[in-house]
Amino acid sequence: MKKTKIIPKFGIIFKDASIEVAGSTNLKTWDKDEQAKLKTIKPIVYIVFKNLEGYKILKFGDLIVQINKKKINNIYELLIERKKLKWNSTVNFKIKRKKEYLNLKIKLNSFDHWKKNCPKLGFDVSKKSNSLVISNVNILSSAIPKFDSKPTIKSGDQIVSLNKTKVKTHKDFSEVIGLCIPNKVLRFDFIRDSILHSTKIKIISFAKFIKLNRDFCMEYWPKKAAKILLKEYELNDFHLDPTYKSKIIGKFKDKKYEKNVQKFARRGIKTGRIKLRNKKIKLDT
Repeated sequence: MKKTKIIPKFGIIFKDASIEVAGSTNLKTWDKDEQAKLKTIKPIVYIVFKNLEGYKILKFGDLIVQINKKKINNIYELLIERKKLKWNSTVNFKIKRKKEYLNLKIKLNSFDHWKKNCPKLGFDVSKKSNSLVISNVNILSSAIPKFDSKPTIKSGDQIVSLNKTKVKTHKDFSEVIGLCIPNKVLRFDFIRDSILHSTKIKIISFAKFIKLNRDFCMEYWPKKAAKILLKEYELNDFHLDPTYKSKIIGKFKDKKYEKNVQKFARRGIKTGRIKLRNKKIKLDT
């Protein structure tokens, strides 16, 4: 297995109207159509996380136009250029903030620092009328730490406030979320089915996500396959080729794995993670 370096991260999230581009994104995770989409998205800063490199340097709405003398026109070009960077180095940014161009320097920390301080939120938002709604919620994240964790927020929930701060715009959302720190609690006030709800979510770090992912794979996949695939995933900047994954799981699958699939399906259906198209289907078949 060829080892790929872990690409430096900035502690930044970019966003388009139809897609979120997390600062940790590995270009390999996008297929050809998605990469074409990235070439149409301007590298406009959406969220800058506290305790990470870009904090108090970059701001919501900043347009990145250059990295280390390389002109940047879109997110795709930014991700290509980022692959050339090194941890513990200084990066020169040229940005456009409103009508002014600024030259900024960002000192990248270590990968370990990033893992411990980068929050793994697991939810995205979109604009609907005059409010923001939850548009997507992912497992193995702050929102749903484990596969069978009961979701506290769902797609379609209308956000009223976060940490008692009213949130109506993407900028409002960015300012509150940017302050999220692993191990702290984020309070949601939201409307679901015309009823006001409140819940709290404990923010986890990317390091915690890695552990949750290891636990998940070791529980549901054949043990030998899990060890091989986890190594592949983590050494290759958190990318796992689907074809390779299927091949390795197929090589080591046994009766215990088949039982795990059944358990996985039952838990998925119970929690709403999995929906059966044919309600008459029997899981034991």
